[in-house]
Amino acid sequence: PLREAEARVVAHAVLERVDFAAPDLLDQLGRHTAEQLRYRALPVEPGPLADALVVALRAPLGGPMGQRALVDLSRQDRLDELSFDLPLARLDARAIAQVVVGHLPAEDRLRPWFEQAAAGEHRVDIAGLLTGSIDLVARTAAGGVWLADYKSNLLPDGDYGPDALADAMAHHGYPLQATLYLVALHRYLRWRMR
Repeated sequence: PLREAEARVVAHAVLERVDFAAPDLLDQLGRHTAEQLRYRALPVEPGPLADALVVALRAPLGGPMGQRALVDLSRQDRLDELSFDLPLARLDARAIAQVVVGHLPAEDRLRPWFEQAAAGEHRVDIAGLLTGSIDLVARTAAGGVWLADYKSNLLPDGDYGPDALADAMAHHGYPLQATLYLVALHRYLRWRMR
């Protein structure tokens, strides 16, 4: 578990520093990966880790982003590690899920998690000040804004298809995290944009 956490820290630190759209992306990944690994005793070499990261950056995002990949994102259209403090009244996942279920399409792969949470199957109490950091906030050419949260979960049998990803997200409670991050992003944008 400690090594997995350190690997996540390395990947996040590298992704913050590279220009996804740079022609020398693999070289940048290699340099920053080597730099980060100098400070951590992980059983991985910079080259293979850089190769894996470039595959992830070139993968289509899917959903509303379609075939667009992170490598299509220019440096000026992204904000890395947006920190936030979000004051929250005392509520639980059920209250949030009930609102979300009312807005999610029936075919959304995360809808079952929200339906279960709305029925009280995922009890998560929330109160006080939520402090966090959104890994990536990006603009689309049409002026839309979206967020990404980098995950490094290893999935069984190497199945990273949409259904397996949705199952992994549900298992770890990521739908609630995503919802809270969207609220934090909405508040940030409301204060900074018309």
